[in-house]
Amino acid sequence: MNRAALQQPPTVPAGPTVWAAHCPQGHPSQAHAAVCRVCGVAMPPDPVPREIPRPVLGRLVLPTGDPVPLDSDLVLGRDPQVPDGVTPPLPRLVVLNDPRFEVSGQHATVTLNFWDVCLTDLGSTNGTEVVTPDGRRQRLAPDSPVTIAPGTRIILAEVFEMTFEAT
Repeated sequence: MNRAALQQPPTVPAGPTVWAAHCPQGHPSQAHAAVCRVCGVAMPPDPVPREIPRPVLGRLVLPTGDPVPLDSDLVLGRDPQVPDGVTPPLPRLVVLNDPRFEVSGQHATVTLNFWDVCLTDLGSTNGTEVVTPDGRRQRLAPDSPVTIAPGTRIILAEVFEMTFEAT
């Protein structure tokens, strides 16, 4: 027995963890999902779930083509601020350039809850809509989170569109 090994603290993952299984291509997905969240391949039967650090859940692709990784919560708006009472880890502030001022300063948040990506309108002046991958449109009620899936288009103030993609 190596004495130095005895003094090492156990490895604790930084940040949130999730229960996962891996598809045949090696992508982590929710432990008992039927298909891989990234490539859509069928998950193996009776997977052995493991607790892992939560992977990046995807990205938002802005109208400029710039991707914003979904590795933490986000606040979206013309002049986003960290909401009062939020404790670390703090959300990433994503400034949306809208010269017409249709997008609110504090327009919406994207929050990560285990494997779910949730979008919440923050009571914006001109609203937030989502268009699901199957084409259904939904206008969000203020302060009511909605879980979104990869392929969802997010439309802020009817003028600023971005897409949620799995990575």
